[in-house]
Amino acid sequence: MRLTDRRIRALTGNGKTQKVIADGLGLSVRVSPTGKINFQYRYRFRGVPRRLPLGTYPLTSLAEARNRHNDARKLLLDQGLDPLEVRRLAAQEERAAWRVEELAKDFLARKIAREHRQPQYAEYLLNRNIVPDIGRRKVKDVTTREVMTALERIADRGARVLANRTASLTKQMFAYAVQKGLRPDNPCLVITKASVGGRERPRTRYLSYSEVWRLWKGLDASSIAPSMKLAAKLLLVTGQRRGELMLAQWADIDLDRGAWFIPAERSKNGLAHTVPLSMLAVDLLGRLEAASGTYKYLFPSPAFRPERPLDIRVLNKALRHVTKRLGLKQCSPHVLRHTFTTLASGLGIAPHVIEKILNHSLGGVLAVYNHHEFMPERKAGLQAWANRLTALLAADSLAEVKALEAIWTASAEGMAASESRLEAVASG
Repeated sequence: MRLTDRRIRALTGNGKTQKVIADGLGLSVRVSPTGKINFQYRYRFRGVPRRLPLGTYPLTSLAEARNRHNDARKLLLDQGLDPLEVRRLAAQEERAAWRVEELAKDFLARKIAREHRQPQYAEYLLNRNIVPDIGRRKVKDVTTREVMTALERIADRGARVLANRTASLTKQMFAYAVQKGLRPDNPCLVITKASVGGRERPRTRYLSYSEVWRLWKGLDASSIAPSMKLAAKLLLVTGQRRGELMLAQWADIDLDRGAWFIPAERSKNGLAHTVPLSMLAVDLLGRLEAASGTYKYLFPSPAFRPERPLDIRVLNKALRHVTKRLGLKQCSPHVLRHTFTTLASGLGIAPHVIEKILNHSLGGVLAVYNHHEFMPERKAGLQAWANRLTALLAADSLAEVKALEAIWTASAEGMAASESRLEAVASG
């Protein structure tokens, strides 16, 4: 007689022995002496008796037990597999399944560290924004909704660009998980910038001469580390990238010749670059050399790891500390580079020379036909910029700075107008 719910509910233990009531095709219930009722599938695999537990009644219903029994019989009869062994392997695989925190660690070590010159930023993005939210989730179980929730938290605190960067990196991480066979698909495949932080606008912020004066004086009066004061000033004087400065080594600096060589492996665009050093830059580097010249890097990490560079984010924090006190908004290392580009252009330095100073590739026809490095022009341009800064910093008051600023801005506008008229005549 086949089992029914009424019949199962009526079963009780006798306090002495267990009893088995069959349902058919190997499915049965086993009643313990205490009355506990378990479903089971009894079968033979290669002549050896097997017993597969299917659940405990009433947590597992009779209908659920029959479905599990049917699935097990299909494995046995249709695929020739032992259902008990299949379950054991599945449980073993489940226990061994990677969690997101393990994936992030492996991804950062095996891919990011090998392919990126500055892996610290990627480590920060994942360990600060993703791992705390879904780090304990198994990689194979993570959903698009879970990733989006973590990214939306970043965007909701106003860090939309950071949310976009984290989304891009997380998408790469799960693509890496697919390659490793940790899951069949990428849950981030449909996630875009528009759905996370939105479209990013180009950054146009730069400092005026008055703000440059205030920042320089504010750095001198601040309590941040002397090396960070010099780092911020060097970015402003040379116009170079934060990462390339913070990872610079003393072997790359030749103060006697007035040159800073940035090798291709530490350049953002992968192109080796030489920065002519103005007298002001040489002076700043000379002061820095007195503090860290015995180490490998210009900005070594604290004394317990002096042969490693300082985390590049330290400069951002130091700059934020100073600019907040000064009331200078949106003043990042990139803004210092943009300030150099904008104000140096007002000195009449040719655009292609500024592009070369910034280690940008020249576009258009110049990229194809002109391979000149414009080194003398770059050296003269950087020295002209240093001279302008020196004159600015010699001012004793903000009122004097504003007077200079008015003169310099007017002359820059006049120069731009003259160049426009010359171009119009030449094209006409």
